[in-house]
Amino acid sequence: MAQGKTNASGAYTLTVPDARKSDVVMVRADTVAGSLRALLLENAADINPVSDAMAWKLLESGIPLSNFTAAELMLIRDDLDALSSAVDLSGAKDAAGLVNLLLDNPEFNLALGSFVSTYGMQGDNRSQVDAMNTAVTGFLRGFTANDPSAIKEFLAPKISIVIGEETLTDKDKLLQVVSSIHSSFKPITIETRLLGASIQQGKAEIVTSEHLRMTAQGGQTSSVDEAWIALNKLELVNGKWLITERSMPKCKVIKAAMTPDGHLEDWIGIKPCYYRKSEAGNKDAFTALYFARDDAFLYWRLDLDMKINLPGAAAPVQGVPRGTYGLYLFDRAAERDCDTFVNFITNQVTGAASGGRACVKDSAGKHNETYFTYDRFSIAPQSIEGRIPLDDFSFIKTEISALASANRKALPGAPENADIFSGVVDLDFK
Repeated sequence: MAQGKTNASGAYTLTVPDARKSDVVMVRADTVAGSLRALLLENAADINPVSDAMAWKLLESGIPLSNFTAAELMLIRDDLDALSSAVDLSGAKDAAGLVNLLLDNPEFNLALGSFVSTYGMQGDNRSQVDAMNTAVTGFLRGFTANDPSAIKEFLAPKISIVIGEETLTDKDKLLQVVSSIHSSFKPITIETRLLGASIQQGKAEIVTSEHLRMTAQGGQTSSVDEAWIALNKLELVNGKWLITERSMPKCKVIKAAMTPDGHLEDWIGIKPCYYRKSEAGNKDAFTALYFARDDAFLYWRLDLDMKINLPGAAAPVQGVPRGTYGLYLFDRAAERDCDTFVNFITNQVTGAASGGRACVKDSAGKHNETYFTYDRFSIAPQSIEGRIPLDDFSFIKTEISALASANRKALPGAPENADIFSGVVDLDFK
């Protein structure tokens, strides 16, 4: 039963109480390096950091273990195993350290939460989730190929589809809009990722992250490179999942118990407000923005795709370079140079510091600035997280949007680096 990170294996007899029938059993192995948990699947339990991370999240989520089938858990395990192969675990000192390194990896962290929320519904939902995902990805493939039949194949009789600033309820009008986009841009690609799904009585919702790239045609110089989180609503029509609505809603800032300590386990299960996959090469970028709150603070997390050249390293490694990082909160309708709050972190060789700057315009139009110092922030291997007192940006009375920025510190005498930015996200505190 004990395989993987332990030094022994053997056959054991487990007595399972029959008070509640389940085809899944959780087991624990105690080793000299610490305790690791696992799930007994296919008459065997692989004891390793991935299994322990899964078991921990299943217990922490509060979802009854009986909601998951063994087949669903094997699917989750296999996908997490594949992700874990890209995580460097060499720095761990014990079993707990191995698990923490996995949970602090942004991609593993996001996948674990997404899998548990998606498959935590009662019964075996693999085929249903696959069919819903096929509807969304099929619609998007039709969009990128300008294929009317492929687009219409995955649409319900009544629709409400948001494209840009338009909400389209007529299929012919939708096809016209898509064709118009293709007349100005080509090629068009959309990368998508499933972030969560729910099903109830023939209706379903599926949340996806989407990254759109479009290259302008006809001598135009503009191009589009944007990412967003989409909410897709579907209904079961004659045994097939079809899309009824697509929108890019505001990001709900949920209440949660958070500690900005540089470990990301408390973010598992919270969906990002902004996400784009890491790309090859050394181009600096943000990969995700997360938000949560309690009654006193807004908690934020920035995931970075940035590289650091370390002495002796064969290649640059992902990390948080020296530089200045900012999280802006503002009202889209206000002047961007004021009525804005920014939480900035300066990461230097000698340490890091965090502060805030609020700019409020009075009735006479004068800009008044207030500065704050924050002590609760942390720099993780590929992320920065912190907290802001809600009162510090309470002057933003209407809609609150967020934007992140970063500027890698240049070496003395080197040209200044340009700022990089995330996408803008609209926050919902209700």
